[in-house]
Amino acid sequence: MARVQTEDRGFVMKTMAFTGKSSLTMLLGLAGLLSFVAPQARADEEKDPPTRVARISYVDGSVSLQPGGQGDWGSAARNRPMTIGDKLWVDKDSRAELQAGPAAIHLGSMTALSFLNLDQGITHVRIAEGSINFRVSE
Repeated sequence: MARVQTEDRGFVMKTMAFTGKSSLTMLLGLAGLLSFVAPQARADEEKDPPTRVARISYVDGSVSLQPGGQGDWGSAARNRPMTIGDKLWVDKDSRAELQAGPAAIHLGSMTALSFLNLDQGITHVRIAEGSINFRVSE
């Protein structure tokens, strides 16, 4: 590794040049580091499915669903499961109902809902616009 120092207006600038052997060493070190990181990324993708899901129990009119909050919107169908990241849009003059454990969530016309968290103890939704009415039974 060669070091070159130059001075420019009172500042010292250091430049490092790598030889062929040091570049190969750095490349092998980087490849080794990535081999430890990659299995963790795969393990995150293989997480267990959610322990609880909601289901669309009623649809009247035009109701759209975007699974996972990504990709294309499609028609929402009765009994379709919903989980974290799923988004639902209830169009004008339409309505829908979701069942999430002991909770029944009624969505009114022109309502956008998404699930932020959904597990055994928590049902956390985001209402971007519109209105909901919910009932929790014991």
